[in-house]
Amino acid sequence: MWDLESVGIVGNENNGMPTPDEEKVLKTFNKDILFDGNRYEVRLPWKNRTLLMTNEEEAYVRLERLTRKLSKNPQLRERYDSVLADLEKDGIIHEISQDELETEQTVFYLPHRPVVREDSITTKVRPVFDASARGKNGISLNDCIETGPNLIPELIQVLLRFRRWKFGLTADIQKAFLQIKLNKEDQNVHRFLWDVNNQIRVMRFDRVIFGNACSPFLLNATLRFHLEKFADSRTVRELRENLYVDDWLTGADTEEELVEMMTKARETLEQGGFPLTKWASNSCRAREATGKTFHVSTEATGAKVTGISWNTVEDCFNFETLEVSTEMVLTKRKLLSIIARVFDPLGMLTPYTITL
Repeated sequence: MWDLESVGIVGNENNGMPTPDEEKVLKTFNKDILFDGNRYEVRLPWKNRTLLMTNEEEAYVRLERLTRKLSKNPQLRERYDSVLADLEKDGIIHEISQDELETEQTVFYLPHRPVVREDSITTKVRPVFDASARGKNGISLNDCIETGPNLIPELIQVLLRFRRWKFGLTADIQKAFLQIKLNKEDQNVHRFLWDVNNQIRVMRFDRVIFGNACSPFLLNATLRFHLEKFADSRTVRELRENLYVDDWLTGADTEEELVEMMTKARETLEQGGFPLTKWASNSCRAREATGKTFHVSTEATGAKVTGISWNTVEDCFNFETLEVSTEMVLTKRKLLSIIARVFDPLGMLTPYTITL
């Protein structure tokens, strides 16, 4: 469970420095990465590809379970199919033709399920793909690929650097993982089954997905590779040091510098196929710029900063209280579960949660 939940974000025991094996993975990545003029193409960092065996039968079993579950909730089924249809429309997934079903390449199927997040600003229903599903020999795709070195900065350091500026600025890379193409040879281990009106379609991903243990490495290594193309500047340094996965937290002491950095950052990342979205700032001038140039509403007073609510008008972090039903019998287990739902990486609420 720990390996699955951390998906490569957990630091190593080498004082944050890459091990020799991780250095080798990074060197191979930098050698193999390609750019087609619109977006980057990467290869999976394989440990041992030959160990991976097809799990097609298990994928059909998991699909049958999913279909039964969705049949009880037609509205969720419609929303889920709509999200997958959008992925197909955008060229992120493709149906495999009959001629391509049989191949000498390694084939693996990713079971999937919907996750509902009604508090999300953009996608309320997201498909989650299980790269830890086992094949016939008990080996999963995640077992066969390297996680790669941890290139993600420490969250606490990113948040502290973000709060030092008079004017803060946040943005998000739109569908960050899905902006990166997968090498053709690795696409067949990203197959999945999709039941559309009782017709099972065999699909495959052409892009990097979040469910892979190596995905955080692939995203951050690609971003670093892209930023190396640009001359050193404050904007490039801020992008390099303060991108936490796909969230960018930065700021400036003047509104003029902030707006200039917004424009440069957008241009820099768009050249690599990484559009910035969900702009937010406590600067009135920056909010006006996002509304006119970046097509973001200027009326919103709140934004999510790596999972923390940021009131951009009052320029402070907010924490929502958790409602506890009066009918609930509070056991130790339930109370700890409620407390664990509070995301507080800076420990601001520790005096309250420790008391609880």
